[in-house]
Amino acid sequence: MIFRLRTLLVLLVSLSLPLGAAEAQDGRTVIVAVSSDPGHLNPAISTASPVHAVADSIFNGLVSLDRDGTVRPDLATSWSVAEDGREVRFTLAAGVTWHDGKPFTAQDVKFTFEEVLFRFHARARAGLAPAVESIEAPDANTVIFRLRRPHPALLRQLDVTEAPILPRHLYAGTDPNRNEANARPVGTGAFRFESYRRDESIVLVRNSSYFKPGLPKLDRLVFRVIPETATQIAALANGEVDYLGRVAPADVARLKGKATLAETTAGPGGANCIMTLAFNLQRPALAALPVRQAFAHALDRRQMLDLVQFGQGRVVQAPIHSAIRWATLPDALQAYDLDPAKANGLLDQAKLPRGTGG
Repeated sequence: MIFRLRTLLVLLVSLSLPLGAAEAQDGRTVIVAVSSDPGHLNPAISTASPVHAVADSIFNGLVSLDRDGTVRPDLATSWSVAEDGREVRFTLAAGVTWHDGKPFTAQDVKFTFEEVLFRFHARARAGLAPAVESIEAPDANTVIFRLRRPHPALLRQLDVTEAPILPRHLYAGTDPNRNEANARPVGTGAFRFESYRRDESIVLVRNSSYFKPGLPKLDRLVFRVIPETATQIAALANGEVDYLGRVAPADVARLKGKATLAETTAGPGGANCIMTLAFNLQRPALAALPVRQAFAHALDRRQMLDLVQFGQGRVVQAPIHSAIRWATLPDALQAYDLDPAKANGLLDQAKLPRGTGG
């Protein structure tokens, strides 16, 4: 009933960067296809994929998550958790500036959470705000989260996708949904905003004053708005685009024939996707555990994966993606192998009609 997509959001990158575009004169420009115009570039008021695909390179969170989902420093260089789990103290990176040269401080963090994220960002408002009692900024480089209760998921909700930090000096006293900075964003990130042509392209350039050493290695990111999937695929195959965030499994085999293409499972935003069949537990017949176990043994999930996703992924045993290691206990999971005879036995136990098996 449940199978994991290694990525349903398959990500393809052109290794040799055959850009075929005027911008790519020195090979240090990457062109990314996005499926729709983001409309604005304020990731703190939206969870929309096109917004974050662009804006997550402009802004930072307090922390970042690496490929394995491990929490790493970002705007916060370190943090400590009180013994009772109800206070988390962050020390911020020193000398960080916004792209307009203004200093980044703890007041930016406090303002962003209280006035923007907890009001407009759907996941922060629903998943984090109820656990936070208050946020304090005792000095320019310290932020303290005081919690109503211990909240083990806190750190993983503070990366740039879930909690991007905005400049207080541009947003304070304004409606964050209508602020002019949404179209000309100012962040602390590895890339600075250069231009935005509606329904055409967004261009970002390397932030030479970025506070992290060694990054970025590219000079420019160009996001081209290409709504049609077939046009995106053709652009990638022809070297006009270097990166696609979403590729249907049916197109993967054809693209793998291109020698310059490579597949990766990393990208902006969330990509730990699982396709799940959920039961209506308000129906007594489906609420019975033997019936749900019968479904688990009756469905050929390997065949579903091969036919529906063209083999792009693997079968899993849990509703939480195994890449989110802190939330899974693989050794404690019960395997439900394909076994029609056992499924029919369970249906007999529940006094429901048998299937034909096979």
